[in-house]
Amino acid sequence: MEEPVSVSVKKISTGHRWYRTRKELYNQVRHQVRLRLGPSYGELKSYEQRYSQEFSGRWELSSMAELLNAIQRTDVVVGGDFHVFAQAQRTHLRILRALPANLPVVLVMECFESNHQKYLDAYISDQLTEDEFLAKVEWSERWGFPWHHYRPLMELAKKRKYKVRGANRHFKAQTLSTLNRRDQHAAKVVQDAYQKHQDHLIYVIYGDLHLAHNHLPQQLREVLGKKVNTLIVFQNSEKLYFQLSRRGEEHDFDVLKRSSNRFCVQSSPPWVKWQTYLMYLDENHDVDLEDEEDDAIDYTDYLSAQIRFLLKDLEIQLKVDDIEVYTPKDDELWDRLEKDLQVDPLRRVEYLASQDRSFFLPSEGLFYFSRISLNHAAELAGQYIQAKLTKRSLNPSQYPRDFEAQVWLEGLGFFSSKMVNHKRKAENITDFKSKIVGQTNTDCLHQALLLALDQRMIEFMSDHLAGKTIERKIRPRSFKVYVEAARLLGQMFGDRLFESYRDGEVSQQDVADVFKTDISSSEFKTVYYRWMKRLEEFGDPL
Repeated sequence: MEEPVSVSVKKISTGHRWYRTRKELYNQVRHQVRLRLGPSYGELKSYEQRYSQEFSGRWELSSMAELLNAIQRTDVVVGGDFHVFAQAQRTHLRILRALPANLPVVLVMECFESNHQKYLDAYISDQLTEDEFLAKVEWSERWGFPWHHYRPLMELAKKRKYKVRGANRHFKAQTLSTLNRRDQHAAKVVQDAYQKHQDHLIYVIYGDLHLAHNHLPQQLREVLGKKVNTLIVFQNSEKLYFQLSRRGEEHDFDVLKRSSNRFCVQSSPPWVKWQTYLMYLDENHDVDLEDEEDDAIDYTDYLSAQIRFLLKDLEIQLKVDDIEVYTPKDDELWDRLEKDLQVDPLRRVEYLASQDRSFFLPSEGLFYFSRISLNHAAELAGQYIQAKLTKRSLNPSQYPRDFEAQVWLEGLGFFSSKMVNHKRKAENITDFKSKIVGQTNTDCLHQALLLALDQRMIEFMSDHLAGKTIERKIRPRSFKVYVEAARLLGQMFGDRLFESYRDGEVSQQDVADVFKTDISSSEFKTVYYRWMKRLEEFGDPL
């Protein structure tokens, strides 16, 4: 089997172990998904295998710019969709937003049934509210995947006056026969859209497995003929990802191409989308349990798995215990926290919860997930490891004294999330500056951005004024400003630490030392500024 074209990149010292541990993680998650799906999965295996064959042969490195240029030269785009994974829908949103705003588009979507077209038309023309529309099309019963993943696509369609067509046909059972019949039906919907709107780009969003050569594309060739140019946009191929990973290139390239009309966008590591699917399966199974037994999902296993993965990947020995996981459904949590926490720690976690943030309380061994996601779980897993290694029982809550300590913990959390999902993006100093424009002086975000910029300048100046105390120019009164600024700076710290680790400029032992740093020590700030200087040398200057 031929592999993607290689390019020159930095040697990654962690390459083989990095590849091995992530391949193991992917295999474990896929195994769990198959167990959840049960015997019915086997019947559809041949349909999936035909899809997997699409990624054999020689794939070349490409770019989003090349993909966008190709899209504007074609008649029909067929884009893959992993329904439970928000990143899949965001990729199509990103592509459509990048196209000229005046380009006429017909958006053809699997998530809507064609027999509900009148409701879809009414919704797009604002004759139905969102709630009315979802009730009319029986979204939860007929489709069932998160509506908020698809809402931004509908908002863009309304804004740009796109036409939207439903392409699905509902069957009670999912078999090879019904999958093929759905492909045939969708092809006829696309044919009708193309014949009526030949001056429009027909942009189809359909499930990944339907994009195999002999599935929906074959049906399109039969009804459209060879003269109609069709372009396929796959997403997040496991096979292509691990080919790149063997070379240490998976972090560097987001788009690959097989030919002028076959592209693959790699926006996420493969285990992330499958872990999302696993959570979706468990949540839907739990709905039935709650109806019958008033039971609830225990996310402890998910969190423990993230902690164990990080420990194994960083070769840190640590016993994983004393874990309690809570979600917004656990009303009794806040009664407990009001009794157990002092005023400052309590107001901090109340603020985090109000902002849809998750948090970890080391004194309680308590994790609160505002929503379950791999990024949230990995962030808190990293903070848990640091607390266990340093025997830390308290979170920073006294500002400005604890500001650098808060940045440190946020950085470790972001680093840990990058170890699990290296495609995650961090904001940088340029983003900070651009966000200040348009904000008022009293706005929390505005003050947080100013504080973050002030802190970055202090870090920069500390290298030139060794041993001298640099006074902070920005002194916010609200603890919320420190929390928000620390989150922003922590992302920068964690992102740069991760990049330096992946490039071999920071060793595994260095990373372990960062996790073992005691943020309550009198020497902590010296260590903090030393690390900021070291990472500055590996990254772009201010």
